[in-house]
Amino acid sequence: KKYTIYKGLLMKIFKTLFASLYAAIPLMGVYATLIAIATFVENDYGTDAARALIYNTWFFNILHLWLLICLIGAIWRYKLLQQKKYASFILHFSFIVIIIGAGITRFFGHEGLMHIREGETTSLYTSSNNYLNLIVLDGDNKYNLHIPTNISFASSKKLDEKIIFGDKSFEIKSNSITKINDNKGDPTSILEGAIFYDGIEYPLTLIGGSQNAKDSVVDFKGIKAIINWGPRMIELPFSIKLDDFILERYPGSMSPSSYEAKVVLLDEKNNVEMPYRIYMNHTLDYGGYRFFQAHYDEDELGTILSINNDPGKIPTYIGYFLLIV
Repeated sequence: KKYTIYKGLLMKIFKTLFASLYAAIPLMGVYATLIAIATFVENDYGTDAARALIYNTWFFNILHLWLLICLIGAIWRYKLLQQKKYASFILHFSFIVIIIGAGITRFFGHEGLMHIREGETTSLYTSSNNYLNLIVLDGDNKYNLHIPTNISFASSKKLDEKIIFGDKSFEIKSNSITKINDNKGDPTSILEGAIFYDGIEYPLTLIGGSQNAKDSVVDFKGIKAIINWGPRMIELPFSIKLDDFILERYPGSMSPSSYEAKVVLLDEKNNVEMPYRIYMNHTLDYGGYRFFQAHYDEDELGTILSINNDPGKIPTYIGYFLLIV
């Protein structure tokens, strides 16, 4: 009898927390509030700060998961399919698909910037996320390491990473992270910390957290570490060549009216050589990557392309379509 009572009580708690509007609506309110806060943080302190404080936090991931469980629980609890409540089912299911698509983007998507000068060909682009980039030289051995970081001057989170190279390792810990200027658009910061190796502490100062990251060199017991805190270079499975960059201005003004990049996509593996024009609302899509115009060099001889690789795009679009239905 007690078992039945406890089972019924647990089921009631489960339905209330994970399969009811009493949980889903407050969670949506919390979600909207966090998004609003993140928007203001991003405006005042930059994208990296918003990621560190909200977007990439454990509680934001749990919030998504909780909402997902609530939506699935509502479909199960109210038997939407069995009772032929198709409109309600599609509404709930669309949000489930959207959250799953957002999760795929969050954990598997990549984005960054590619800078190309006229006549040049490159397959490298700079990531939008910051990493702890290391080159460790141990005798004749060289190790290139890239550790994702989720730290910022706006967050109290400290850097605490164990770096493993071969059969050895050392630890990097931060004591403080301070922004070096008052420019809202420049998140460059100074990280003060230390490297711990074989019981000895070696001081470490890193200037980074942005595109303006600088290398720091630390020598300890015959090992040299070249450390950088900022974006990393990522190589594409194909190349882009910039043939020409064209900038047009409004008549009688120096203000640009439009600009475009005439490029050639080169994929030797698949024997592809594809000329293409990239300009406003005219993107290049290839191999799961999307390229669009972001900026250009002041001398008008180079372009900066924004790159996006979003495997969660299709599930999210399907979710939006279902929501409209």
